[in-house]
Amino acid sequence: MFRLALTRLVSTTRISVQSSKVLINYSRCFLRNHSSELNDIKHQPTKIPLASIHQGEASKRMGIQFRCKVCNHTLQKTFTRQSYEHGVVIIRCDSCSNLHLIADNLGWFKDITQNGKFKNIAQMLQAKGETIHRITAVPTDDQSSTLEEKTTTDKMSTAVCTRLNEIHIEFVLNDHDTFLFDCDGVLWCAPIVLPGAIELLNLLTQLGKRVLFVTNNSLKTQRGFSQWLNEIGYPAKPEQVISTAWITAKYLKSINYKGHCYCIGMQSMVEELSREGFHISDGIGPDPVSPETDWIETNTIKFDDQINCVISAFDIHVNYLKIIKAATYLSRPDVLFIATNDDVTTPQNDVAILPAASGRSPTILGKPRAPMFDSIRLAFPDVKPNRTIMIGDRLETDILFGNRQGLTTLLVFSGATSEKKLDMVKQSAEKTANDRDLLPKYCIKDVQHLLELIITQTKPSS
Repeated sequence: MFRLALTRLVSTTRISVQSSKVLINYSRCFLRNHSSELNDIKHQPTKIPLASIHQGEASKRMGIQFRCKVCNHTLQKTFTRQSYEHGVVIIRCDSCSNLHLIADNLGWFKDITQNGKFKNIAQMLQAKGETIHRITAVPTDDQSSTLEEKTTTDKMSTAVCTRLNEIHIEFVLNDHDTFLFDCDGVLWCAPIVLPGAIELLNLLTQLGKRVLFVTNNSLKTQRGFSQWLNEIGYPAKPEQVISTAWITAKYLKSINYKGHCYCIGMQSMVEELSREGFHISDGIGPDPVSPETDWIETNTIKFDDQINCVISAFDIHVNYLKIIKAATYLSRPDVLFIATNDDVTTPQNDVAILPAASGRSPTILGKPRAPMFDSIRLAFPDVKPNRTIMIGDRLETDILFGNRQGLTTLLVFSGATSEKKLDMVKQSAEKTANDRDLLPKYCIKDVQHLLELIITQTKPSS
C-alpha cells in the first residue's frame, strides 16, 4: 500500500458532541487516490470509482485512514481536496459516532478551546451558519467500503437564509473588515431614513470597519451621495460611495476610451464622466418631439461622428427620439454599448428596448455584475472578498452580486424582498440550481435589529 504522509500543519481532533474535551495530533495517514486500498471504493451518489482516475493524476479527492482514539476503530474515508484546503473536513466514526475535525485551516479550534463559548462542534457550526461535509463509511455485502456524503455543500455554498442572532453576530464582526451597504431599501426609503441606519454606520466606523455604499442608483454623483449622508448624520467621504455613475467613468478610463459619448441619463452622469475628461455631446436632459409630429425621419436628426459610446442609465426624460438616436449610433459595430444596471424594478425599460432595437447587448456595470466589485478593488486594493459582507434588500442584485464575488451576504426585509418571497426562492432553489445564488447566507428584519445585535455584542461585560 502506497502511503503519503501529509506535511501540511493541520490539527487532527476528536470533539464529542456531548463533551468539550479536545484531543489533538494523533497519528493518521493520508492516501493518494491511486492507492490500491482505495481502488475498490465507490463514491455516492455519483457511483464513480476512484480507480477511474489514472495513477499519478492530480485528483480533486483525497483519502484518509486513521484510528479513532475513542473506540480504537479504524476508519477509511475520502473527501474533496477543496474541503481539506479550506479546513472544513468533519467525519463521524461509524462505530462510536464521535465527530472528528480533520483540518483546521480556518482556526475554528480556538472558538472551543480558547474562547470556551461552545461546548461542541455541532453548536459551533450552528452558530457559524456552516454546513460541512460529513462522511460516513458504510460496509457493503462484498466487504468494500461505500462512501455516503451526508451533505454535499462546501465552504462556498454554506448554509443559507440563517436568521442572524446574537451568536452569529460575533463572527460577522470578527470575520469581516469591509461592510458594503446598498442604500435604497436598506438605509433609507428616500427621503425617509430608516431607524437605526445612521447609528449603525457610525458604530461600525467606530469599531474600525470600512463602510462603503454600493448602489445602482445613478441619480447622484459620489459627492452628491456623500453630501446627503453628511446631512443625515454620517460623515461620509466621496470615495466611500461606489455608484454606477462613478464606475461608468472609471470603466471608460480603464479601457482608455477617447471618443465622445451619447448618454441617456441624468446630470450626475455628465458630472462624473466630465471629471474623468470625457465629453458628453448629446443625450442629457429633455429631447422633446413636437406633439404635431406623427413620425420621425432619421435623416433630419443631427448625429455626432465622434460618438463611439452609448451609455444607458436612468433618465426621466427618456423618449422615442432618444431611443432612435441611441439605436442609430449602435448600428455601427465599433460603438461601445454600456448600461449602468438592469434592475427589474427600474421605472423605465430602455435597457431592454435598446438591445431589441439595435440587436446589441450592453456591457452592464452595476450589481450583480463583476465590474462593480472590480471598481471597489481598484479603489481599495486591500479589500478581501472573504472578509467582506454585502448587506442589501434585493436578491437579484445585492445578494446575487455578493455570492458571485465570494462575499458573505446579509438580506434585510425592509426593502424589495419580503420573508414570503425569500421562502419562495428558497423552495425553488431546492429543485433547481438556478436560484441558489439568490439566497443570502444571513437574513434579518432591518438595520435597526442589526444595530441592536452589534450593541449587545460590543458592550462591556459587567
